[in-house]
Amino acid sequence: MNLKDIDIGKVIKEKFEEKRQTDKTLNKAAFARRIGIDRSTVYLLFEKKSIDTELLLNISEVLDYDFIGEVYRKKPAVKHETTSKLFWNTDNTDVTDYYL
Repeated sequence: MNLKDIDIGKVIKEKFEEKRQTDKTLNKAAFARRIGIDRSTVYLLFEKKSIDTELLLNISEVLDYDFIGEVYRKKPAVKHETTSKLFWNTDNTDVTDYYL
């Protein structure tokens, strides 16, 4: 996956709309306030192709969505049943290769 192909603003807008379905108090003004930007900037944010990492982490927290893990890494995390350690399956090998 090429990072230039990710339209992060579009993904943020989609996740914002999904979150609004369960959090009726979340409107654009509240979202802007929670992530530390002006309300008018939210519209620009939804159009962005790239974004500051710190802002993306704030947005992840507010929307309860791991943008870095789910959008940029696109690699599922797996949890070992007995160690409760998290491993990233980065090379398409069997998860058993990562057991401690």
